[in-house]
Amino acid sequence: MAKAAQKGKSLVKNKKINSKVPAEKIDAVLLEILKAVTVTENLTELLAIIRNKLATIVDTRNFFLALYDPQTESYTFPYSVDEYDVGNDYPPSQMKKSLTDYVRRSGHALLVDEKKYRQMQRRGEVELVGTPSKIWLGVPLKIAGSVIGVLVVQSYDSKTAYAQKHMDMFHFLADYIAMAVEHRKVEDELKMYRDQLEVLVSERTLELELTNRQLEEEIDRHRQSEILQSALYQISEKASQAKDMDALYKAIHGIISSLLYARNFYIALTDTSGQMLSFPYFLDEFDPRPKPKKLGRGLTEYVLKKGQPLLASDQQVEQMAKDGLIELIGAPSSEWLGVPLKRGERTFGVLVIQSYQEDFHYSERDRELLIFVSQHIADALWHKQTARELAVSERRYRTLFEESQDVIYMADIDGNLIDINQAGVELFGYASRHEI
Repeated sequence: MAKAAQKGKSLVKNKKINSKVPAEKIDAVLLEILKAVTVTENLTELLAIIRNKLATIVDTRNFFLALYDPQTESYTFPYSVDEYDVGNDYPPSQMKKSLTDYVRRSGHALLVDEKKYRQMQRRGEVELVGTPSKIWLGVPLKIAGSVIGVLVVQSYDSKTAYAQKHMDMFHFLADYIAMAVEHRKVEDELKMYRDQLEVLVSERTLELELTNRQLEEEIDRHRQSEILQSALYQISEKASQAKDMDALYKAIHGIISSLLYARNFYIALTDTSGQMLSFPYFLDEFDPRPKPKKLGRGLTEYVLKKGQPLLASDQQVEQMAKDGLIELIGAPSSEWLGVPLKRGERTFGVLVIQSYQEDFHYSERDRELLIFVSQHIADALWHKQTARELAVSERRYRTLFEESQDVIYMADIDGNLIDINQAGVELFGYASRHEI
């Protein structure tokens, strides 16, 4: 079982992954992992970083990633560390009854102890592959709804090493690892195409050289399109799955981090009057989270009022201040990129990323990418906020309806009673509304 696949606003809602680990430590670890996803090109190196970071908050002594190839119906293991099992030479026929393949086929995360595993064996759902473990946890890696692999941790000596809270955390990370895997896959394909292009360029004429450059540009556009579509799918999925706004904000940060450098990131939103500005999500290397305030003359308000994106260097920001367009607020960044969040023609917020590294610069391509993604983020935030406000309104109405001393009832056009409050029940002499 153990090697079922070896043969094969905190960032997660339940931050107490380990009661002895401070929530801040867990957040720091997960943010470090998201940063690694952005900057680490080699997949094996990335997985090693993820395992080592997670080891500070959860048992990762036995940890592996299994990627599934639908063409050959087989698995590859780009990263695998195990205390007992060495090697991953398991034939596809054997893997088809593994826990790893069970997770892939079901598309759902799975936490299995020895008792549950024996029950699954008796039902013929799985067969033992490798050394049996005390507890096994696997989560699917999905891209656009399709499972591309399974991330697994297991323990051979502790049946309580993992719980539902750990499954939630690994499920959260699986989305970004899946995006990283897909990104590396596209990069490998691009390298293969580039190698082929180099051969063609060396053998053909200048006319073919131009054609090859056009082909490479098309491949690059295709790569960017795949990565972007994956990010948009993640935004839509997180908007529907997030239990509250904090969870959605953090998920959005993770998605943006997979596309752009976003170590310093915040979302600013106006109230219904448009006069107050709050910062429901704010993560910065130097500045603390600002308190809600009246609209001022900062860079955020500048983008808010103009309704247009702004990419500005530190020199450009200083010049804007000298020209009286803005007031300088907070630690000076070397690059500042803000885009408006809009609903129709109304700008209701601003999404900002910035860098304090003097040698780092956002490009116009980064700007265009953030503008495009922000449109989908704005829709997600608007719908989530609207749903929350509607729920509050419905609760307020229900309270007023039930507690009113006046008779309140609802009826259809034919006069049939649909609902009535307690005051009405008592007035008509019934014990409950069901009797009516």
